[in-house]
Amino acid sequence: MFEKIEILAVELLGQFGYMEAPIPIKKLIKNLGIEIKPEYLGDEISGLLVIEDKRTIIGYNSSEPTVRQRFTLAHELGHHILHRSESSNEKLFVDKIMYRKNFTSKKEKKQEMEANVFASRILMPENLVKSEFNKILDSLDHLTEEDIINRMASIFKVSSISMTYRLSNLNLLENRVH
Repeated sequence: MFEKIEILAVELLGQFGYMEAPIPIKKLIKNLGIEIKPEYLGDEISGLLVIEDKRTIIGYNSSEPTVRQRFTLAHELGHHILHRSESSNEKLFVDKIMYRKNFTSKKEKKQEMEANVFASRILMPENLVKSEFNKILDSLDHLTEEDIINRMASIFKVSSISMTYRLSNLNLLENRVH
């Protein structure tokens, strides 16, 4: 279902030679000619994407933890890459933390889900996740699942929750020899 998004993310990383964790998401965005603006956006807004003519700006909530900021930046980049042609009349995407449960349309829900998938694929590319996962298993015995998730999250500079989803989606936790 999300193969196209995975391919886009991998191609984008390859285009700039980003093949090590953590992915330098700010550098990637800047390399695409997109401006980044850290702002205090209140408690309910994580990020926004502004498109004006040929100028694109991604704003992110500077008061949130770094791992959340990185995911927000990747998420907004996902909107830019995946949805800007669909929303040629719209010049602003605003993402609210609480908003994810209150979508106004099926299209909006689909776009948010796709942007989240893009963010996870760009920050945690499959080949890098599998490689780092195997390094951890090879180097240390008797790690709990929580230890592995926390180490992986630290390597990729993402939240433990994001890493749990990614490892689960790749069936790495289920296939681990105990």
